[in-house]
Amino acid sequence: MRRPKFVQKVEESKRKLDAKEQEHLRLQDELKAAGDEAQELEPQLTEKKSAVAGKKQEAKATADALRRTQSELRGILADRRQVMLLAVCKRL
Repeated sequence: MRRPKFVQKVEESKRKLDAKEQEHLRLQDELKAAGDEAQELEPQLTEKKSAVAGKKQEAKATADALRRTQSELRGILADRRQVMLLAVCKRL
């Protein structure tokens, strides 16, 4: 004897619901595992961010020192030109 169509549809819907529930549980487990992994990696991330911040600060300090040195060299060069110009004028 053949089952009524609505019973077949109910059974098919039940199978689909079971499959979706299993997929939902799998995704929940995957999400929990990813969350646990992220939590384990958090100290490393904090450490790396701190290291990057230190390197940025070091690079900024180096760039500032370079600008100061370049400025000093420009001043020295200007003074030297002035001295050379005075020396040439004295010879004349």
